[in-house]
Amino acid sequence: MSSSYHPPPAELREKFRAIVDAITSGDLGAFDPLVRLDMVDHNPVPAQGDGRPGLKFWARELHEAIPDLTASIEDTVVENDKLAARVFFRGTHRGDFLNIAASGEYVEFETFFILRFVDGLVVEWWDASNTGRALRSLGAPLSFP
Repeated sequence: MSSSYHPPPAELREKFRAIVDAITSGDLGAFDPLVRLDMVDHNPVPAQGDGRPGLKFWARELHEAIPDLTASIEDTVVENDKLAARVFFRGTHRGDFLNIAASGEYVEFETFFILRFVDGLVVEWWDASNTGRALRSLGAPLSFP
């Protein structure tokens, strides 16, 4: 059941900034007041699991692979209970991630997010990343049929 109250756009943008900060800093506890325990991630990585614990798994894996990860939020759009954003992530690939061994290479990738909020918490999460660009910079082989 969806709440009829929609927080002001500035409030959702502030919450999203806090989520991005949690991702880049590796502060997994920062997700607790922002993301509902049973949130639904519509695009989980392999082995991620469900809900907030799954999101923390993904964030931990990313932070361990790219410990100097930074992010710049380029665009945000808020409509009713949803926030859409475009974010550039950058850093040095120093740990394994998604079966790609640490390379020491600088990597950057762009991610698009859509988050749905209920009662001020993220309840649904969609994302799509330009992983091809990141994988090429890491020397991962890309092949197409």
